[in-house]
Amino acid sequence: MTYYLTISIIGDNMRSIKISKIENMNTKIGIIVSSKEIDEFYAIIDKEAVKNICGVGEYIITHNIHGETILCTISNIMPFNNLLSNELSHDKQFNDIIPYSSKVLQDSSGFAAKVKIIGVVKEDFTIESNKTCVNLLEKVYTADNNILNAIFSRGNIQIGCLSVRKNIPVSLDAKTLCSRHFAILAMTGAGKSNTVAVLAEKMHEKTKGVMNIVIIDPHGEYTKMKHNSEINILQPVLDPSQLFPDQLSKAIGLNGGASVQKSYLTYAMHTVKYHCKGRPCGYGKEYLDKIEEKLVEWIDKLNNADSKSVTIRYYDGVKSRTKTLKKDDESSINRVIEKLRMFINKNKDILGFHRGMFNIQSDKINILDLSRVDEEEMITVVSDFIKKTLKERIKATHGQELYIREFELPTVVIIEEAHIFAAKNMTDKSAYWISKIAKEGRKFGVGMGIISQRPKELNSTILSQTNTKIILKIVEPNDQRYVQESSENISNDLLKDMPRLSTGEAVIVGSSLQIPATVKINKYNGKLGGVDGFECLKNI
Repeated sequence: MTYYLTISIIGDNMRSIKISKIENMNTKIGIIVSSKEIDEFYAIIDKEAVKNICGVGEYIITHNIHGETILCTISNIMPFNNLLSNELSHDKQFNDIIPYSSKVLQDSSGFAAKVKIIGVVKEDFTIESNKTCVNLLEKVYTADNNILNAIFSRGNIQIGCLSVRKNIPVSLDAKTLCSRHFAILAMTGAGKSNTVAVLAEKMHEKTKGVMNIVIIDPHGEYTKMKHNSEINILQPVLDPSQLFPDQLSKAIGLNGGASVQKSYLTYAMHTVKYHCKGRPCGYGKEYLDKIEEKLVEWIDKLNNADSKSVTIRYYDGVKSRTKTLKKDDESSINRVIEKLRMFINKNKDILGFHRGMFNIQSDKINILDLSRVDEEEMITVVSDFIKKTLKERIKATHGQELYIREFELPTVVIIEEAHIFAAKNMTDKSAYWISKIAKEGRKFGVGMGIISQRPKELNSTILSQTNTKIILKIVEPNDQRYVQESSENISNDLLKDMPRLSTGEAVIVGSSLQIPATVKINKYNGKLGGVDGFECLKNI
């Protein structure tokens, strides 16, 4: 039987090297028989090559009409037989093949390959676009291991190996990966956490002491990584004194319809800060207690008044004002007090001075453990962390005095479950600050990694700003399309590969790797906290 192979041309500078190596090694596998597009062709492939060497995704080389070496990939392999029509048609087809013996049929069969051209291989093993066609009947060869090794090992962070050539390591460029941001996307169980752990560990090995690495960890998956001595756990701290009125309103549960209650909380916040005369108003619970005292003071004044109304003085953030309170306002103020007390009781373990959350150590992988924090408070904590990271790095870049000295060094923040913090609708402050880093972080030494198993719930602008995408198995069509729309490097062929990937396999696209590749990610040797809750049913 014969198959059609789709080949992608990768480079045009390998010609002299290729010719000497390929022809001397006798690795010819077929010839080109058809080419209607500049970026693809069809080839007839030797039967033995199909059986022993070639498969979909395999890298092959040939030459264009200028004699330049081009790198390609096989996108499809199809059998054919010259004696059989393209479509079998019941009795007619059966009657047609009766005269032929099985040997005759076998001798007339073969394999055709559809091949996608990746580009021209230059003498320094860089890849440039192919701008001309190939010759019909041009020989096709398997790509030499030395060529592939030179192409895929240019980076300094080895993350895995080629899926089709397990002996070819794949390395990403650390500077590009960090400065231009990255995303790791996958369905549940595809190997996302393993990929994050491998990447973080390799980045740490190369940047230890010269760059901060922080993983924002909503479920505590990474708190038990292999070398505990090289893990620094950051405890989340929620400091209400650092929040804007709308943030605190949302945090304590005043929804969109509670406009009157929100206004009293805002008046109390501004008034407390005004009375502090520029001095700290306390942190955590101490600050919230002062807000509550101000609200209680207003209610007491109303209850002790002889009339049904009373005038209070408050500060609106600009100047001092007066307002008339009526008996009907008491229930609204009491509702704010009730919400504050509930919030304090629920979050008493994380309320405090926010500075403690930034005890970052550059010689360790830092994990911001949010596993004991509810989602709404998680968003507030992450918003504060991201905001402080960017603002301090801006000051560091401009040579200004830092409030948090740990940010003297460039910092990469890896955000797990990023769809929580960078949702499509951008309603949370965390999404705003993540978007700021996505657009401006590179200038100030702030890199970002977006991790999610729900790609279509991510903000499209933020996702599109991640230059390198590591995409593990994704089956859901809407997720696939959303990911493709976020990157010009994801072709329809790569899109088709996503549901076929095995656990731990990933399509990697972006400038931290010369050309897109399907990669088997290294297995992380340590322990991760994220486990299958139904593991007990494995052997029943």
